Amino acid sequence: MVYPGSTFSRCSANELTWVASSGLRFVAIIPALNEAACIGRVVRQLSALVRRDGRPALAAVVVGDNGSTDDTCSEARAAGAVVAHSALRGYGHGCMAAIAAIAETAPADVYLFVDGDDTLNYAEIESLLRAIECGADLAIGHRTRRARHSMSLTQRVGNAVCCGLIRFLWRTDIHDLGPLRAIRASTFHALDMQAFTYGWTLEMQVKAVEQKRVSVEVPVSTLARRTGASKVSHTWVAAARCGRVMLLTIFSLWRTRAARTAAFTTRRAQAQSVPPTEIFRYPSPVLNKEKSV
Repeated sequence: MVYPGSTFSRCSANELTWVASSGLRFVAIIPALNEAACIGRVVRQLSALVRRDGRPALAAVVVGDNGSTDDTCSEARAAGAVVAHSALRGYGHGCMAAIAAIAETAPADVYLFVDGDDTLNYAEIESLLRAIECGADLAIGHRTRRARHSMSLTQRVGNAVCCGLIRFLWRTDIHDLGPLRAIRASTFHALDMQAFTYGWTLEMQVKAVEQKRVSVEVPVSTLARRTGASKVSHTWVAAARCGRVMLLTIFSLWRTRAARTAAFTTRRAQAQSVPPTEIFRYPSPVLNKEKSV
């Protein structure tokens, strides 16, 4: 079902039509900070994923480390991942370091973003991959099945408030800012991401709406952490800092939406008449001049 005035739709795996001949190259990206206790399992689970037709689900797994002080990097390499490093702290910085490493080695058609905390039902990832193969530009894992203690009260409230604001301001029907997501590489680079810390996920979804990208929410599960603590909600101070940055990001995006839409329209018109010569660059200016955390 597509909601009126929105580029977002909600679907289940059964509603997606399987397209076995897509030939898209999927690469998993795991931003990680001090996840030595579980990163190895996450990498091995992702590397072992096999599609229904017997093909490996992922071409590669890349860990974007942003300042780990434990054995995260060595554990990831031992499990078979490529490890990229960012000198800057922040979820998005880890993702961008991984993407830069992918661009230098084996380019991907689709980026699959996965948290390194081992809270996934890995078998559900295929639903996101199928959504992309069926024509979606962005597929969000909507956490409809939540295990007890999988999300703290502050995470649930913050997620609901931010989604509510986005629905109201952009007239779209977003229900979750879940970290499990797949996006076409071409779409990702067109979004020109700027919020490299707590605003990363919501900026991606808002800009996809503004650019009228085909986006879907796919129901997934989220499990309780087996080890460690959430970087976002382990203390009230961390939760408050995260909430502040996310709200500032939303209002910054809303305030600058007109200029951004005009710039995208111009770029699209130019791309239709001139061969593309865009060069991938990272890092780039941070939205709202937020500090890396």
